[in-house]
Amino acid sequence: MLLRDNERNAPITNDTLRAQVMRSITGWLDSTSLAQRPQAQTDLNAAAHVFSADYQQLKQDVGIMGGCWEIDIKGDTVCSNSDFLTVGLETYAYTGGAHPNTYRTLLSFDRHTGQPLHLTDFVSDTTGLLPMVEQAFRDKQGVRSDQSLEDEGYFLRDGRFFLPENVAAGRDGLIFYYNPYEIAAYALGP
Repeated sequence: MLLRDNERNAPITNDTLRAQVMRSITGWLDSTSLAQRPQAQTDLNAAAHVFSADYQQLKQDVGIMGGCWEIDIKGDTVCSNSDFLTVGLETYAYTGGAHPNTYRTLLSFDRHTGQPLHLTDFVSDTTGLLPMVEQAFRDKQGVRSDQSLEDEGYFLRDGRFFLPENVAAGRDGLIFYYNPYEIAAYALGP
């Protein structure tokens, strides 16, 4: 998903989107293979070649047990107004194992500059925000305030709740999205 070239600041936004797609792809590549072909970090065709070569090597090593591999990335507009644009990238990847992996990347952009927006562009007191997000998380997951999140199977950082990697502007305020394995096991979902 890219902006039309005639849209204001499209090149800046599109460069960020392209870079994020490349990070989504290269995150699944074998680090040794990637080191041998560093152009795969910025060139989609080179990345596809490394992905295919890694699969062929695994298939040669383990035969049919290697299964099929795939990566699918889709982008769509989450929210758009005169001040900001939020895009969601949905990545599905299967490279063997018990289940595929899915994750979502949310990116907000300033419509006037094309630059990416971050949490601190929307909220100055992130420390004060944390208890509000934790309570909303507990409400959504059905975990009472007197219950330990860790005892309920959630991952905390040094025993403390944390904000997700994905924070973006939405229609009704900020979106806080935890991907699988970020705060809980895959089985608990996003």
